[in-house]
Amino acid sequence: MDRIQIAQMDLLSQISRTFRKDQRKRGKKEISQNQND
Repeated sequence: MDRIQIAQMDLLSQISRTFRKDQRKRGKKEISQNQND
């Protein structure tokens, strides 16, 4: 594989990882808001 391809895959995996963390945080926030109602 090219160095470029490896770098792209690395970048994609990093992005997806942070995206998942973000979604998890949002989900927790939504749940806590629902409980407060």
